[in-house]
Amino acid sequence: MQIVCPHCGYSKEVPEDRVPDTARSAKCPSCGKRFPFSKVDAEFFLRESSLRADVGDSISEPTPSPTPPTGSGERDAVPWEDVPASIEEREEPFSESTEAIQSRQDVLPWDELEVGPPEHTDLDEEPETTEFRSIPWEDSAQTNLLGALFKTARQALLAPGSFFSQMNPEGTYGYPISFALVLSFIGFFFQFLWGIVFNSDLITRVLAALQLSPDTISAGVVLGTAIMVPVLMLTLLASLFIQSTILHICLLILRGANAPFLGTFKVMSYSSAASVFLIIPFIGSLIAFVWAVVLMVIGVSRIHSIGIGKSVLAILLPFILLIVLFIILFLTFQILV
Repeated sequence: MQIVCPHCGYSKEVPEDRVPDTARSAKCPSCGKRFPFSKVDAEFFLRESSLRADVGDSISEPTPSPTPPTGSGERDAVPWEDVPASIEEREEPFSESTEAIQSRQDVLPWDELEVGPPEHTDLDEEPETTEFRSIPWEDSAQTNLLGALFKTARQALLAPGSFFSQMNPEGTYGYPISFALVLSFIGFFFQFLWGIVFNSDLITRVLAALQLSPDTISAGVVLGTAIMVPVLMLTLLASLFIQSTILHICLLILRGANAPFLGTFKVMSYSSAASVFLIIPFIGSLIAFVWAVVLMVIGVSRIHSIGIGKSVLAILLPFILLIVLFIILFLTFQILV
C-alpha cells in the first residue's frame, strides 16, 4: 500500500498488514506533519487509480477520426490532434502531484511512518464531553466570599438538579469542606442561641443555684466557646468523611459508583446547604434534615449518573443493614434465652 504525504510529497510502499484498520491519521517522517489517513480510503484510491490506468491504456492509441462533414463551418478550425489522447493528459491535480511525489521516494525510508490518532478538524465529529461549570464557591476569581456562599447555597437549595449536574466531581477537598463547615457552624450557632433564649429561665435558676459571680460566668463562657468551637469543627469534619465513606461503599455494593469518592464527598458537603433552615426555631432542625436527604438523593443521582431509586437505596442501605442486624441479634438472643 502506497502512502503519500500531501504536505511535502514524501511517499513509499508500506506492507498492508502493518497499517491498522482503525488508523485515522499518519505522521510523515520527512516533514513531521500529520495528515488524515484511512486504510479504507487508501484502498479505494488504489482501485480508482488502477481503473484510471486501465482506461488510459485502452485509449492511449488514438482512434482514426471520422471524416468531418463538409460545410461544418467553424468545426473544421479545431484540429483533431488537440483532443487529449489519454486520461493522463487531462488536468488531474492529484495525478500530477503523484508523479512529482514518486520522484522523492528515496528521501527517507517510509518504515518510519507513524500511524497515530487523528487530529481534530472541522469535519470531525465533536467528542461527547460533559460541560462542568464552576460553582460560585469554587470560583478562584471570586473575591466576595459572603456573596459566593449565599449564591452557592441558593443554587443548591432551589435548583439542586441543575446544581449537581454542572458540578465537577473532581477537584480539591478544600472548597467543599469549608462550605460544609461554615454552613453547619452557622446552623448550630442559631440552634444554640434559640436554646439559650427559650430556656433562659432554667439557665438563670441553675446559675443562681451554683452561686457563680458574673466574672466567673463570663470566663466560663469564653473558655467554653474556645474549647467547643474547635471540637465542633473536628466533629463535623469527621462526620462528613465517615458519612461520605459509608455512602460511597453502599454505591460500590450497588454498582452505582460511577464517579470518584470526591464526587460523593462533594454531594455530602454541599447538601449541608440545608443547614440554613436551622435558623428557624423549633421546626428548623426537622426541615434541615428532610431537605438535606432530598439534596443527597438528587446529588448522588446526578453525580453518579444513576436513577433516583438506586440513589435512595444507597442512602437507606446503612439503615436497612442496621435494622436487619438488630433483628438477627434479637432473634439470636431469644433463641439462646
